[in-house]
Amino acid sequence: MIGFGYPAAAVAWADIPVANLLPPTLVIVVLGWCQTVVLALLEKAGTADRLRERTARGVRLANALLLSVYLWHIPVIVMVGGALAGLALLWPAASAFLLNPLLLVILVLAAVTLIVPLVARVEVRLIPNPGPGSPSTPLTLIGFAAFVAGIWALWQFGAVLAPVDPAGATAVMTYLVGAGLLWRATTRTSG
Repeated sequence: MIGFGYPAAAVAWADIPVANLLPPTLVIVVLGWCQTVVLALLEKAGTADRLRERTARGVRLANALLLSVYLWHIPVIVMVGGALAGLALLWPAASAFLLNPLLLVILVLAAVTLIVPLVARVEVRLIPNPGPGSPSTPLTLIGFAAFVAGIWALWQFGAVLAPVDPAGATAVMTYLVGAGLLWRATTRTSG
């Protein structure tokens, strides 16, 4: 795989010759396509409509938690890795144990299991309740376009809010306008 451009391991995993952190693009595209086809077939078969209420509730909870895990696992890895590195500096004799990748994985899994459900509870409260009817299509499209443009601009120019950096301030404002328009389109729907 390395001969075909598969990336070498990241610096943090220098003892592992090949990292699975950056899989080849074609493989990911095929995987995404296959997952989409399976989900489309399940939807067409009406599988979700036949689930018992308890099972459906479990699927919804798992779906919500998986997104939260995806969004928050990197900050948890940084927090746990930083704590272990700090402990290794304070206690050099135990550094071989504290910097073991297996210990990092175990502690990250434990921390994600404890922290993510708490974060998910906060995230659920931030989701706006939809109003009756359908959202305004033009407002939704304009909001989504501004939201995506804002995210792209933040990625390109950063989020520096200073008079010397109007691009960063414009990026932040574009993102906030898009988020606000999407919130308004969701909560103020037509009946």
